[in-house]
Amino acid sequence: MKRALRSIFSSRILARAWAPLTRGRASIFTLHRFAVPDLDVVGRDPAVLRLVLARLRREGYRLAGLAEMLQLVREPGGRSERVVAFTVDDGYADFALAGADAFLAFDCPVTVFVVTGFVDGGLWLWWDQIEHVCLTTAKPELHVAVAGGVEWLDLRESGRRRSEAQRLVERLKAVPEEEKGAVISRLAAAAEVELPARAPPRYRGLTWDEVRALESRGVRFGPHTVSHPHRFPHIAQMTRASQRTSIRCAHGK
Repeated sequence: MKRALRSIFSSRILARAWAPLTRGRASIFTLHRFAVPDLDVVGRDPAVLRLVLARLRREGYRLAGLAEMLQLVREPGGRSERVVAFTVDDGYADFALAGADAFLAFDCPVTVFVVTGFVDGGLWLWWDQIEHVCLTTAKPELHVAVAGGVEWLDLRESGRRRSEAQRLVERLKAVPEEEKGAVISRLAAAAEVELPARAPPRYRGLTWDEVRALESRGVRFGPHTVSHPHRFPHIAQMTRASQRTSIRCAHGK
């Protein structure tokens, strides 16, 4: 995605070729993390984001918030406008550290959907726990039982550790939440890595004070469940009581 956006918006020819495809359409870009090299956070390069926003402005795109976009596409003729909206999922602290200033510099509305338990500081996201184990263990390989089978992670090359972690994350998206937690516990035990109760700096979420400060500067926020058990279609795997809790308590403070 990053390479595609850079190619399109850094080239006038490609930008003009792409423009007809967006006529009569409203586009939403969904981002997650922003690169912070000092914390070893891998994500979208803020410099590339600024390049994209500058090109969108120059090419006459309308940068809108979600509410404005919905209103525009419902109005007669509204779809003829080239409207773009940006959202950011989960609520990582790197949005405040690296991403927010790019949006604010170009007066670009952005909506951040936060995992409220994450922002509370009471949990850190399960896929980050897997990556943390894979990056910090001294073991060259790990074996972990998953849903009646065994997953083998080859960690001998440091450059492969993130990709091996991501492979296990994709595997665990298909298992129930209780099993997912048990797998992560088994993985940490096999790796001889103690998972801290709070997220290490590279995986930290926004604080409510940061949320309020960003909101005062024009950033909009929305709920993204309490614990982000999985992608939303799979929230149906949760019990009815857990569904209610995850949705009702996702409105933050």
